[in-house]
Amino acid sequence: MPWCNGKEWLLSSPLWLTIPPSPLSSPTFPQYLEKARAVEDCCGSKAADVPGTLLNMSTILSELGRHPAALSHAEQAAHLLRQDVQQGAQDQLSTKMSLLAVAHHNIAVEHEHCHNLQGALAAYAEGIYFASNASGP
Repeated sequence: MPWCNGKEWLLSSPLWLTIPPSPLSSPTFPQYLEKARAVEDCCGSKAADVPGTLLNMSTILSELGRHPAALSHAEQAAHLLRQDVQQGAQDQLSTKMSLLAVAHHNIAVEHEHCHNLQGALAAYAEGIYFASNASGP
């Protein structure tokens, strides 16, 4: 085995068996994500980055194969970001538009996983719109 430089014994070592699995594979990991969201909800408008948290949750849930939940979180993030932009929040407008592009990309990917190609195409188109307008006119 060239990849282990003659140390095949490592594969049968008890030490190898004590390496913990990835936290993403834990069945309780999504519960921690929901607790983080609950803390943000308690903070109300003082919460630092609710759309960012939702996008991260969407990505992690997608990795876990929980595509309907991932889609829901990405849609929530897009909704909040769109509200910020529509309310004329000029501070960090470019950043919010970029995040809207990311949110719509995530929405499109999740629609693909759910075999909704029309929804995916529409979300990709919206993502392109926001990405092209992220840096301003």
